[in-house]
Amino acid sequence: ESLREKQREADRERRTVLKEKKRFSGLFEKLGRIKELLPAENSFRNGDDFFAREHGEYTLLLEELQAEGYTVETLEKIRKRVDDRLAGINEKRKAVRTDIKMAGAMRKEFTETLDQVLTERGKTEPGLAGTEKEPEQEPVKKEDRKTRQPKR
Repeated sequence: ESLREKQREADRERRTVLKEKKRFSGLFEKLGRIKELLPAENSFRNGDDFFAREHGEYTLLLEELQAEGYTVETLEKIRKRVDDRLAGINEKRKAVRTDIKMAGAMRKEFTETLDQVLTERGKTEPGLAGTEKEPEQEPVKKEDRKTRQPKR
């Protein structure tokens, strides 16, 4: 049960970080486009007028970022922090899943061994140690059902 709680906690952390990443997604797209335009911007600054359109787009994107209160450097730091947190959470989730699988295998092996020991001693029937399914419940026939109360 403790492992399941750890799994739920890791899932909550992951959802929180993904919400944060989604909140910045538009800015991250602009940052990506700025990085794509950087070589053209450098050529324009070195005197190549061929990249005038790219220069205009580059400056417009920088102005938009500054209008929202961010610089390229701060957005890169935010993106790195979010990606690092996600990577850490994914490692944690992976470790918890591995532990859950291992615990399940250990439980199964234990119950099988217990069944085997109890069967060998002749004290009980196989399956009573918890490895078999519960017997299925018989469906209730229509005529056996009680009538429902009317909705209020």
